[in-house]
Amino acid sequence: MKKVLSLLLVLIVCISLSSCKNNRDSSFGKVDFHFSGLYLEFYEDDDFRLDYKNPCAYYKHKTDTFKVDSGNVPDMGNVSFLNMAKNIVNQDGLKVFVLSTNIVLPSNAPDEVKIYVIKEKNGTNYVDVDMVEMIDITKNSKYSVNYQYELDGVGYRFQFTLGIIRME
Repeated sequence: MKKVLSLLLVLIVCISLSSCKNNRDSSFGKVDFHFSGLYLEFYEDDDFRLDYKNPCAYYKHKTDTFKVDSGNVPDMGNVSFLNMAKNIVNQDGLKVFVLSTNIVLPSNAPDEVKIYVIKEKNGTNYVDVDMVEMIDITKNSKYSVNYQYELDGVGYRFQFTLGIIRME
């Protein structure tokens, strides 16, 4: 009887652990958009406009271009992007987009910034306000995302690495 109860308890624990979802799960299944890039909110913009005040870096799937915009953040100084790289490969049956760039921040940049995911739907890029994370930018670091999804029957993986360089 103890063996049966122990086995049942182990089974319940295994089922409950496997049903817990990690918040950083990168598999989204079937979607109706592409993942495209990252948007850093230094200046509060309720409209989340690309190419305006806040810096952003994103890939335009419709035109096959990797775009960066340093924005025009009030009272913060120059923000710039360096070393943009784009590589598109087929791997394990997926079309893989590997993007990277470095952002150079002035010394008076805040210690934290909200970073949002940029998506593209029907050729239009937009900021997904639900996919946000607060990150520490007090020192040089890297921020990476890795999302796997399916759109129109094609499997994709989107990998983006943003190097953060803080001027002293």
